[in-house]
Amino acid sequence: MKSEHRHELQTNDLSKLTQKGARFVEEHALKITIIICVIAVAVAAYRIFSTRSFASQSTAWYEFSNARTADDFLAVADSDLVKGTPAADWALLMGAEMRLSQAVQLMFTDRANAVTELTSARDDFNKLVENDDSMIKQRAIFGLARTEESLGNLEAARAAYKQLGSDEFENSVYHKQA
Repeated sequence: MKSEHRHELQTNDLSKLTQKGARFVEEHALKITIIICVIAVAVAAYRIFSTRSFASQSTAWYEFSNARTADDFLAVADSDLVKGTPAADWALLMGAEMRLSQAVQLMFTDRANAVTELTSARDDFNKLVENDDSMIKQRAIFGLARTEESLGNLEAARAAYKQLGSDEFENSVYHKQA
């Protein structure tokens, strides 16, 4: 008998809870509908944003992978589709490093053009020395030091090498080279 009585009480409790729930839904139906709609719109907006962000990153890296020359890399870095992405920073770095390399070779044959290229490379390296990506930052500082050295600005080159020799980069390959 106790078992039947317990079952009857549970059925009554469930019935009461169901009735309260139904009344609550009736009273707050508009609010519940609005909340569900807001959540659905937020989820849809997030999905659209994340899909576009992924597509933008994919495009940026695709453009980066197709670049072959310094001008190609610099064009990728300046592209509106790529701006603000890690691929743009890497493209700028690669373009600056290629310009530096080409300018060092030109120093023996066309000094005026070499100085122009070195100045452009220095400007590009300066854009990256405060980058959030530690590897880009280190390579930019190292490239800046080499560029200043090639231009004959030995004090600026020493300052850049000294920065690489600081504790901030003590585990870096460039720390040892500096």
